Amino acid sequence: MSGVPYPVDSLTRFTWLHSSQRRTDWRDWLREADAPDLTPAFDMVVEELSVVYRLAVSGVGVALGNRQYLQEDLASHRLFEPVTPILKREAGYFLLWSSQRPITSAALLLREWLCETSADPTRSLKSKSENVAA
Repeated sequence: MSGVPYPVDSLTRFTWLHSSQRRTDWRDWLREADAPDLTPAFDMVVEELSVVYRLAVSGVGVALGNRQYLQEDLASHRLFEPVTPILKREAGYFLLWSSQRPITSAALLLREWLCETSADPTRSLKSKSENVAA
C-alpha cells in the first residue's frame, strides 16, 4: 500500500479494531475528521490495546494508535497511516502516589525518568510529600 492518504470514507470498507478500555477513540477521531456518522463494515472489540495493534499488523482491520508506541511498526512499514487527520489528545499519564505513605526512592527514580523522557521535559511532576522511604 502507498503512503498517500486515502479518503476518510474509505474506512467504511474495513473492520474497525477497538480496545474495550478505549471505547471513545473512534468516535473522537471521526468527529475530528468531520465524519461523525461514518460506520465500519464490521467492529471488533478486544480487551487489550496491544492485541488491537497486533491485529492491525496482521491485516485484520484498521486501528487508532499512539505513534510513540507504534514507532517501530511505522518505521518498518508493518503499519502505515492511510488517512488524516491525526487526533491530538490533551489527556496524559500521571504518576500517582498515596499521600498517606512516604514516596519510595524507586518511585522518585521513576518520576525523574518520566520527566526526562516526556515530550515536554520542562514539566515537573510534584508529589505532596518528598519524604523518601528506602
